[in-house]
Amino acid sequence: MGLVNIIKEIGHTEVFYAPKAGRFCKGLALLWATMASVQIMGFISVDTFLPYIGLCLVSILYCLCDGSVQFKGRYVFLYLVFLFNVLVLPIEPCFNSKLRFVQFLIVTLACSACISSARAIIFRRYVFRYALMYICILSIGSFFAFFLGVNYMQVGTQLGLAEYSSNGGTFGGLVNHSMTLGPISMISALAFYVIYQNNNSKIFIVLFFLSAMSAVMAASRSALLGVAVAILFSLFL
Repeated sequence: MGLVNIIKEIGHTEVFYAPKAGRFCKGLALLWATMASVQIMGFISVDTFLPYIGLCLVSILYCLCDGSVQFKGRYVFLYLVFLFNVLVLPIEPCFNSKLRFVQFLIVTLACSACISSARAIIFRRYVFRYALMYICILSIGSFFAFFLGVNYMQVGTQLGLAEYSSNGGTFGGLVNHSMTLGPISMISALAFYVIYQNNNSKIFIVLFFLSAMSAVMAASRSALLGVAVAILFSLFL
């Protein structure tokens, strides 16, 4: 099975499914997912956070420009609880809690289910599709990066195989932090596991293994536990 055929087959699976949408919706979702993924890529040093926040605002406006917009009450309640904590609790100024809350609000309004409309649902589906593609590429790429001695962890530590046993938590691969590599590798592994369940091609088990090993290399026990629990859940429940 050629690489092009594998990519086409992955794109047609249920995990990566997205309904029909216009070019603007697809383009905005691809740009949003790209900018979000750039935030964790260790090999890109350009600061793109402000453009990313601006793109989130554009995405929110796009989702709101629909005739049947609704706001989910549980999300609004969650935002109010967070706002209350930020305003009332004695949080150290060094954490910039008010600014972080505003950033959290903007990002989650763009990608969560708080804003409910037909346009928002389709848009988020494409965001999920493109972001998952980036996650899978970074996860699998990080597996090979380990053996090539490539480590973009921001601490600047380049690890070899001999050093890894005592410094496992400092391997980030193509990602800027090991604590980010672990969770995204878990998501990638679960995606390929679900694809394998619906398509018995052995290549997807190989991709599952590569993603899971990236979580091992990142020394993320919680990520590995998450993979195990999710697989057991799918098998027995």
